[in-house]
Parts: sequence; structure tokens; C-alpha cells
Amino acid sequence: MRAGIAEVLERIAQAFHGLAGAPGTDQIYDLDEQPALRLLSPLAEGADRIAAESALAAGYELQCPLPFPVGEYRKDFEEQANHPYDTRGEFDGLLAKIQADPRNRILELDGIRQTEGDKNLAYWKVGQLLLRHSDILLAVWDGIENKTSVGTAGMVARAGRDRIPTVRILAHQPDCIEFRDHELTGNAWRALAADDSMEQRIRQILLPPQPPAPSAAVPNQARDCKEQQNHGTAHPPKHPPEVGGNSIRCAYFQHSEPKLTPVASSYRLFFAALGKRQLNGWSDSYQQGALYQWDAIETAITKLPVPPPATVSVETELRNNVRKHFLWADRLATYYADEYRGTYCLMFSLTFVAVFLALLSGPFKIFEDLFDGMIAKLSPWLTFGELISIFMILGLWFLCHRRQLHERWLDFRLLAELLRQRMFLLPIGGMVSLEMPDYATEHDRSYGWVLWLTRAVNRAEGLPAVPAGGFNQAYRQGYMEYLAELLCDQVRYHAKNFHRNNNIAKAIHAIEHYLMYSIIAACLIHLGAHFAQEHFEEYKKTLEYVMDITVIAAAVLPALGAALHGLFGHGEYKRVADRSEGMLKKLKSIVNELSLQGGTPLSAAKLESLAEQANEAMSQELTDWRVIFRAKPLEPHI
Repeated sequence: MRAGIAEVLERIAQAFHGLAGAPGTDQIYDLDEQPALRLLSPLAEGADRIAAESALAAGYELQCPLPFPVGEYRKDFEEQANHPYDTRGEFDGLLAKIQADPRNRILELDGIRQTEGDKNLAYWKVGQLLLRHSDILLAVWDGIENKTSVGTAGMVARAGRDRIPTVRILAHQPDCIEFRDHELTGNAWRALAADDSMEQRIRQILLPPQPPAPSAAVPNQARDCKEQQNHGTAHPPKHPPEVGGNSIRCAYFQHSEPKLTPVASSYRLFFAALGKRQLNGWSDSYQQGALYQWDAIETAITKLPVPPPATVSVETELRNNVRKHFLWADRLATYYADEYRGTYCLMFSLTFVAVFLALLSGPFKIFEDLFDGMIAKLSPWLTFGELISIFMILGLWFLCHRRQLHERWLDFRLLAELLRQRMFLLPIGGMVSLEMPDYATEHDRSYGWVLWLTRAVNRAEGLPAVPAGGFNQAYRQGYMEYLAELLCDQVRYHAKNFHRNNNIAKAIHAIEHYLMYSIIAACLIHLGAHFAQEHFEEYKKTLEYVMDITVIAAAVLPALGAALHGLFGHGEYKRVADRSEGMLKKLKSIVNELSLQGGTPLSAAKLESLAEQANEAMSQELTDWRVIFRAKPLEPHI
């Protein structure tokens, strides 16, 4: 058995080092910690300890989630007269080796053993934790399936259900080593020695999903990404949208600091005027906006127990790796959102301007009299202005399409929100996951890359660096306050988001009603003026002016209404407001449940359940948001 475990670990290490040292891999991880070989083991007797010792000998990091605090877990290894070796001494020796290397980590869960059910639940929880953090499961067991077991058989069954690649070594036949993968082997067991499926899976784990093979019409993706890095340009890579997530990856890792542009400012002013009903903060930099969000997270971090000096802790992981990725993804998401929204604001506005310029050059007597014939002279220039407006609309659409503003906004916002959810779960050992509807993922090729990067960030941290004592009462109390603070921040966000988007929806709705009434009034006035000319000759000139004005109003106001309706449709302000209102109610209910506990900390399982409830609600809202807005790419509207 020892030789079989060592063989598997060696093959994984060879595949890992072959990829980690390959040209270009360092560029993929240049905004992240380098990937590391890591084994997770609860250090139970037998195969768990053999794997731990083999991993340490092979240079792996070792992270050990224990079902109980160390002192309580040690009771599982009672000395027996006929035991062939000192099992408790072996356990203590392994703990000493693990603690001697700062890369290694021990996480003591808060399991109890008052009853046999409590004990089984503790083992089930540690198994779930292992599966959530595993890229590949290594299992040594007798091969007898038992889906309800809290031991190895149950873990293998859950790994198959959750599509976790698995290597199994049969306990009674240790030279029989097989690999199972839901995609590469069709969930069937194949002999490891005769197949390279495991190496293929390791490649897919470490490297981002690849886009479709480039055709002659599509520029070489790797070359474009490399050129962007070499020249340090702030411009996005020159890829058409069909390339999908690869150019998004280039933009994420190699984008310069985003800056506010006139296009983005147009939307910010629109949102400030109609949504916030104040102009304060409309010109803030993207860095300021992201740091403002982090202030609330930093307040939550201070609720966690203070770690010992000069030690790696959950706080340092949040403030370093997670903070770095979250702030960067949030800045890019906000930048591309402003650019995209500013583009469609200008496009719809220019549509209205084009109609207005066309009418100015029309044969209206009121203009000839007011401007003393100047309109006739300016007519070619007005037509030229109309053409310029149309070309500007087409130019804005082309740049939006070329720069992938829509795709990048959606992907970076998805990434930022998944990293936000990661902050909810990291201190309690949870992992972020998101399931998109099948009909959406079939046409959403960059979605996989976002999940890949989220998983890479999760993997870089591994198990939470909880102080000695694990999930004890003080730690659970700190996490409960931390979770409540993060949830309260989201409650405040959704309250503001509901009111601001609802304000815009109501304002546009009201303006459209006034425009409709004004158009009807203009038509009625025009008809009245037309019939009045026959009876009031002395007011003929005035009535002609009235008819000109009403004709212009009847043409311009529908154009203005159409522009506003375009803004309303692309912004989905009412739908966004409704979603935020629903999220507000759900998150408040979780906060209330936490506040009812007073100073009594909940169990780690209950806290994780509440965090998962919040994450599930946020994931559903995020999925709905992405599906809605992905179906709204910007098209030229003339």
C-alpha cells in the first residue's frame, strides 16, 4: 500500500512540476501565489498517515482538518495491548513534523462525541471539508460501495456525485491503482498505469480553460496576450468577442489602472441625477470606489480573534490574497460597466439628436422667420450634423464591440462577486461554487474561466489558518460577528441599490407618461390650429407657427421617448430594484437569526449553514443578473 500511495503522489508531482515550470505558466499566476503541491489528510490510522508521511517525504505541503480538537481526537487512538505499534505516539510524531514547517496547517473542527451519532456527524463534516478543498481524491479502501457511509466508501460516492476526479487503491490488492473522472473516463475506473487521464485532469486544473482553436480569421491568442504584456499597453487585446474568456484573462492579469473617461462620466452623471438624486462622488476614481467597499470588509475582519504575532492567519489571508484579487476585479468590473452603460447612454442620446437636427432643416416657417433665413443657409450643415451623429452612433457601437465592454463587465463583475462570497466562507472553511443554467452555459464560454480563477484563489489559501484551538468558542463568536457585519454591509448595499434603481425606473416611467400626454396634446393642438385657420384669418401666421411647433413636438418627443425606453430596457432598472428588494428581505432574516443569539456562539456547522444560505441567495441573484444582462448585447440603434 505504501508503494502504491507513493507512486500516485510521484505521478501527480511529475505532472505538476512539468506544468508549473512550463513557459507561460508564471504569466497565468502572476497576480496570484504560485500553485503548490498539497495533501489534505485527517491523520486517521492507516492509509491517512501513510499518505501524510509519503507526502512530506515528497515535498508536499500538508494540511490536516481534524474532526475534533487535538486532545479529543487523540482519544480515538487508545493504546491496546495487542496493537502492533504505538498509534498515539505515531499521531503525536506526525503532528510535530507538520507543525515544524510553517507551510503546513492543522484545523481543529468543533466535533463532539456525546453519542455515536455525534461522532459520525463529526467524521462526516471533516469528510465534506476534504471534498470541498480537493482537486483530486486519493482513496484507499476495500472497493465495497456504501453511499451512506461516513467513511471512505461514502466519500468516494460523494466524490463521484460532485464530479471530483478520484484515484483508488484497493486495500486487498494495493498494486491495483485506478482513476475515475466524469469527463475523461466517463466516470468509469481505468488502470492508472495504462492511461494518462490523471495528467490531463491536472493540466485542466492548473491551466485556464482554452477557447476554441483559432481559425485564420482569428488572431493568435497567445501572441496577442504576449504582445500586450511586452508593450505594457492599456488597450485590450485585439480579439473579436467570439474568442471568449482568453482575452478576458489577458485583460485581467495585464490591464493598467482604469481611469474615468468622458464616456463613463456620461452614465455616472445620468445615474447620479436620476438615481442618487445628488452629484456627490460621481467623479471618484475606481480605486476610491473599491477601497470604500473594502472599508466595510475591514471592519468585519476586526471582529475575528486577534492571531498571535508573526503567524499566518485568516486575517492576513483576507488582507493579502483575497483583498488583492477582489479590489482588482471590482475596479475592472466597475470600469467596464461605466464604459458600457455610458456607451448606450450616448448612443440613445445621439439618436434623439439626429432626429432633432433632421427636423431643424425642414420647411418650417417659424424657423425661417425667427432666424431670418439662416436655417436655409445652414441646412447642409444640419444634414452634415445628422450624419455625424449617425456615424458617432456606429463608432460607439464598433468600439463597444471591439473592446468587449459588455463581456468584460459581466465577467469581471461575476468574478468580483464570487470573491466577495469567498470572504463569507473562508474563515469557516467553506468553498464558493456557482451553477449556471444549462441553457446559459452552452453559450457562455468565458464563464468557465471565471470559475477557474475563483477556484485558483481558493486553492492558494487552502484551509483557513485558524489559531490553535480551532473552531473553539472564541473563534466561533468572532466569526459570527464577522459574518453579521458582512451581511449588514450587503443589506445596506441592496437598500441603496433598490432605492436608486427604483428612482430611475419611476423617473423614466413618469417622463414617458408626460411625453405620451404631450404628444397627444400636440396632435390635438395641431388639428385645432389647422381648422381654426379657416375661421380666424387674422391669426393665420400665429396658427402656422403653432402648427410648426406641434409637428416638431409630435416628431421629436417620440424620439426622446424611444431613447428613454432604450435606456430603461438596457438598464433593467425595475428588475434590478425588485431583485435587490428580495435580497434585502432574505439577508435581513439571516442577520436577525444571528442577532437573536446574543453572546452565545453557534456551532461551526450552524454558522456555515447560515453563511451558505446567504451565499446561495447571492448566487441565485448573481445567476439571474448574468443571464438577464448577457442577453442584452449592445446593437446600433438608429
